[in-house]
Amino acid sequence: MIDCHSILVENLECEGNLSEEEKKIKTLIVSTNREDWVHMIKIIENFNVDIYEFGIGLHPWFIKEEEYSHEEDINYLKELLIQYPKLRIGEVGLDKIRKTTFPFQVKLFQQQLQLASQYQRSISIHCVRAHGTLLMILRELNQQLHIEPPRGFFFHSWSGSDQITKDILRLNRIGRFCYFGISAKINAKNLDLISAIPPDRIITESDLFLNDRNRLDLLQSALKSIQLLYPKLNNEKIEENYQEFLGFQKNN
Repeated sequence: MIDCHSILVENLECEGNLSEEEKKIKTLIVSTNREDWVHMIKIIENFNVDIYEFGIGLHPWFIKEEEYSHEEDINYLKELLIQYPKLRIGEVGLDKIRKTTFPFQVKLFQQQLQLASQYQRSISIHCVRAHGTLLMILRELNQQLHIEPPRGFFFHSWSGSDQITKDILRLNRIGRFCYFGISAKINAKNLDLISAIPPDRIITESDLFLNDRNRLDLLQSALKSIQLLYPKLNNEKIEENYQEFLGFQKNN
């Protein structure tokens, strides 16, 4: 199975409690704040993690504008990207439900998007009730011909409209790099949403902590929902999509 969005736990010792099937789940593990990054680097340096990919980012749920030294964290994020060339960026994004002012969220998101372009990394994006703004930012990036776009976009538990999905995929420079997450937890029952996504751009995700014992069940449930529309989209095809998404960065 493929899990393109699982949430960091402080160490991987929890693996001893996982079944053999759970240990085989190929997973992109995301982090959301600077404290997480420290744990993630320890994992990278101390564990055999061949089936895991790692992302670091500043998530809109975990930033406090009034007391936040965001420039220091952006600089640290940049240092880690340089030091660890396989690191990806994520989870980052926009969320109009959160208390953090939206212009501040946009500023941080754009800064991290610029880093993804500068260091040619893939980026995992969270977006809640801000899809119009997200599309506007992506259109602006698409028009910046002097800048190479990030090497892969993953829209975590995607909830955008059919039209916005199509508009993103039509972007002539970045549309080919875009993939959309389907999770049983959030959006797998929305068949109208799934139908707007081409089958070669769909990737399963759990949106659960890495050590959550329900992760495998939810991934299988998401795949079953996807197959109601795309019966031939089996786990092998999902893995092909996942490997293609990962490969944009690795082949750069």
